[in-house]
Amino acid sequence: MVGGRRATRAAIHDLDARPGGRWRVTMRRSDGGVVATSGVYRVVEPPRRLAFTWAWEDERGARGHETEVMVSFEATPGGTRVVLLQQRFESKQARDNHNIG
Repeated sequence: MVGGRRATRAAIHDLDARPGGRWRVTMRRSDGGVVATSGVYRVVEPPRRLAFTWAWEDERGARGHETEVMVSFEATPGGTRVVLLQQRFESKQARDNHNIG
Protein backbone atom coordinates (compact mmCIF):
# COMPACT_ATOMS: atom_id res chain seq x y z
CA MET A 1 0.00 0.00 0.00
CA VAL A 2 1.24 3.46 -0.84
CA GLY A 3 -0.52 6.42 0.68
CA GLY A 4 -3.57 4.25 1.39
CA ARG A 5 -3.71 2.92 -2.18
CA ARG A 6 -2.20 -0.19 -3.70
CA ALA A 7 0.98 0.45 -5.71
CA THR A 8 0.82 -1.22 -9.11
CA ARG A 9 4.29 -0.44 -10.52
CA ALA A 10 7.68 0.48 -9.15
CA ALA A 11 10.66 1.91 -11.01
CA ILE A 12 14.23 2.09 -9.74
CA HIS A 13 15.96 5.34 -10.69
CA ASP A 14 19.12 5.12 -8.57
CA LEU A 15 20.67 2.06 -6.93
CA ASP A 16 24.27 2.54 -5.82
CA ALA A 17 24.57 -0.23 -3.20
CA ARG A 18 27.74 0.87 -1.39
CA PRO A 19 28.25 2.93 1.76
CA GLY A 20 27.34 6.52 0.87
CA GLY A 21 25.58 5.40 -2.33
CA ARG A 22 22.09 6.68 -3.07
CA TRP A 23 18.91 4.86 -4.01
CA ARG A 24 15.56 6.19 -5.31
CA VAL A 25 12.35 4.40 -6.29
CA THR A 26 9.06 5.72 -7.68
CA MET A 27 5.78 3.84 -7.40
CA ARG A 28 2.68 4.36 -9.52
CA ARG A 29 -0.54 4.02 -7.55
CA SER A 30 -3.64 2.39 -8.96
CA ASP A 31 -5.23 5.87 -9.32
CA GLY A 32 -2.35 6.96 -11.61
CA GLY A 33 -0.53 9.08 -9.02
CA VAL A 34 3.19 8.64 -8.45
CA VAL A 35 5.01 8.61 -5.12
CA ALA A 36 8.76 8.45 -4.53
CA THR A 37 11.07 7.37 -1.77
CA SER A 38 14.84 7.63 -1.51
CA GLY A 39 17.80 7.26 0.79
CA VAL A 40 21.47 6.58 1.30
CA TYR A 41 23.17 3.27 2.05
CA ARG A 42 25.06 3.37 5.36
CA VAL A 43 26.21 -0.26 5.65
CA VAL A 44 26.62 -2.86 2.89
CA GLU A 45 28.02 -6.17 4.16
CA PRO A 46 27.17 -8.93 1.68
CA PRO A 47 25.69 -11.38 2.36
CA ARG A 48 24.83 -10.45 5.96
CA ARG A 49 23.55 -6.92 6.39
CA LEU A 50 22.25 -3.72 4.78
CA ALA A 51 21.51 -0.43 6.52
CA PHE A 52 20.10 2.62 4.77
CA THR A 53 18.01 5.73 5.26
CA TRP A 54 14.43 6.03 3.97
CA ALA A 55 12.27 9.10 3.32
CA TRP A 56 9.17 9.81 1.25
CA GLU A 57 9.52 12.66 -1.24
CA ASP A 58 6.87 15.31 -1.78
CA GLU A 59 5.62 16.37 -5.23
CA ARG A 60 8.56 18.81 -5.55
CA GLY A 61 11.12 16.10 -4.73
CA ALA A 62 11.84 17.40 -1.23
CA ARG A 63 12.56 14.58 1.21
CA GLY A 64 10.47 14.30 4.33
CA HIS A 65 11.36 12.83 7.71
CA GLU A 66 14.12 10.25 7.41
CA THR A 67 14.01 6.84 9.09
CA GLU A 68 16.71 4.21 9.36
CA VAL A 69 16.29 0.69 8.00
CA MET A 70 18.45 -2.30 8.90
CA VAL A 71 18.07 -5.65 7.13
CA SER A 72 19.95 -8.77 8.17
CA PHE A 73 20.13 -12.11 6.39
CA GLU A 74 20.86 -15.42 8.13
CA ALA A 75 21.20 -18.81 6.46
CA THR A 76 18.76 -21.35 7.89
CA PRO A 77 17.99 -24.94 6.93
CA GLY A 78 16.01 -24.69 3.70
CA GLY A 79 16.23 -20.93 3.25
CA THR A 80 17.18 -17.55 4.62
CA ARG A 81 15.87 -15.68 7.65
CA VAL A 82 15.37 -11.99 6.86
CA VAL A 83 14.98 -9.50 9.71
CA LEU A 84 13.95 -5.93 8.87
CA LEU A 85 14.03 -3.18 11.47
CA GLN A 86 12.88 0.34 10.61
CA GLN A 87 13.25 2.98 13.33
CA ARG A 88 13.36 6.67 14.19
CA PHE A 89 9.83 7.38 12.99
CA GLU A 90 8.54 10.92 13.34
CA SER A 91 5.48 9.78 15.31
CA LYS A 92 3.64 6.70 16.57
CA GLN A 93 1.08 7.18 13.77
CA ALA A 94 3.82 7.26 11.12
CA ARG A 95 5.25 4.06 12.58
CA ASP A 96 1.86 2.35 12.70
CA ASN A 97 1.10 3.32 9.07
CA HIS A 98 3.97 1.08 8.00
CA ASN A 99 2.06 -1.98 9.24
CA ILE A 100 -0.22 -1.80 6.15
CA GLY A 101 2.52 -1.65 3.50
